[in-house]
Amino acid sequence: MDTQIAGLNVHAQGSIGAPILLITGPPLGALVFEHVQRRMAPRRSIAVELVQIPIAQANLKGLVAKMDEVVAASGASAVVAHGLAVPVAMRMQGVRVYISNGPLQRPDTVMRGLTSAGQSTLAQLILQPNLALRWMSSSAGLRRAVVNPYVMDRDTVVRLSEAVLSTAESRKSAASWIKAVAADLEQDWVVKASEVFGIWGDSDPLYPLGQLRKALVGPGANTLSIIPGGRNMHVVERPWELADRVMEREEALPTT
Repeated sequence: MDTQIAGLNVHAQGSIGAPILLITGPPLGALVFEHVQRRMAPRRSIAVELVQIPIAQANLKGLVAKMDEVVAASGASAVVAHGLAVPVAMRMQGVRVYISNGPLQRPDTVMRGLTSAGQSTLAQLILQPNLALRWMSSSAGLRRAVVNPYVMDRDTVVRLSEAVLSTAESRKSAASWIKAVAADLEQDWVVKASEVFGIWGDSDPLYPLGQLRKALVGPGANTLSIIPGGRNMHVVERPWELADRVMEREEALPTT
């Protein structure tokens, strides 16, 4: 079911309990969590399209502020973040977050490429949907982010990236905040979440497990759950892994 919360379109599933907020980042939209949400049901969950946020707010501070607003408006009890949304979730004030295969203390090689100003770089790729889809559907793109390359056929890639690539406005917003988040990430390492739980595919070359182990220090019950053999897009290829681990932890928490 599609609805609106805090002025943003969201994909909602389930009807029981305080909702779990799910966020990811460009070049993918909220449909990345489609099967995760189905697995979580009947627990209520909401997946947000971050590219709806105006370009003026398309930076780490603005994204965090808007997600804090969504949490307040929805009554969400926890946040699940994947990919480029991980640094956003880590900075959300006083919430419980589950993070999965995304940048933490520094940009990865792809993010560094996206921040380049050159016309021939990946920074410009997202502004050209046909080229972006061709690259993401190729063996150099999202097929490297899964174990079984057939999971990321062209139709799937088109569907998962439609929210980001379908309009000029969404493409500009995505390109803007990818650059801003990558730049902010190198300058600002701070964790404001009350608790951080890593659910990590351990075969992801972009975001290696060692990076996560270093990040899971500090206050809160920071814990780690490994998905053996999982790559960056395990959230699509093996959605039950993420959903079940989140729900097991949520159901084990004391009720208030």
